[in-house]
Amino acid sequence: MIIEMKEITKTYHPHKDVPVKALSGLNMSVREGEMLAIYGVSGSGKSTLLHIIGGLDRASSGEYRFDGIDMNTQKDTQLARLRNEHIGFVLQDFGLISHRTAIDNVMVPVMFSKRSIKEGILRGKELLNELGIGELKNRKVYQMSGGQKQRVAIARALMNQPKLILADEPSGALDSTTKAEIYSIFEKLKQEGKTIIVVTHDHEIETIADRVLQIKDGCLH
Repeated sequence: MIIEMKEITKTYHPHKDVPVKALSGLNMSVREGEMLAIYGVSGSGKSTLLHIIGGLDRASSGEYRFDGIDMNTQKDTQLARLRNEHIGFVLQDFGLISHRTAIDNVMVPVMFSKRSIKEGILRGKELLNELGIGELKNRKVYQMSGGQKQRVAIARALMNQPKLILADEPSGALDSTTKAEIYSIFEKLKQEGKTIIVVTHDHEIETIADRVLQIKDGCLH
């Protein structure tokens, strides 16, 4: 298993006297090469879960192992390095630097890795070509359509050849035609053996996911 989570809880304290429990005794395991879809309404805990899986946040209690690594014992610097080297993020709002070019955005993970800039540029161009937007490598993000931006975001997520791809509502800002194109990219990545977790409201993901779970009140069903 690439992901093993046991009795994970997460409690926030936005106000001193009113704790908010986002996750409650959650258990989950994910096989390497699996594509998992997780549904949940707003406030169900799905984004919190994704952040903990990706090492962006820590559980309040419970056990979490990623590829055999005990994530609870990792220092912040270790988590940052692990995220950059092994986890790719695809976000609903794309998370791109709008005034920079496509290749600049795809290159961001390289700046925090041991990969050379020259090697990174070559891989970045290769990824943009594979995703059908190689000709846009020097176009600034704010000049792109939603589908083009999402392809740049996917290329950036793939830059360091991650073991895991985490997608948070990847089709939320896209029209139906563009959404179908993005889903076909995810299906191709799954066929290449990538482990993918998608949190979404969109039930169309069921057509390509290996497994579907629902998160409700901080628990998976």
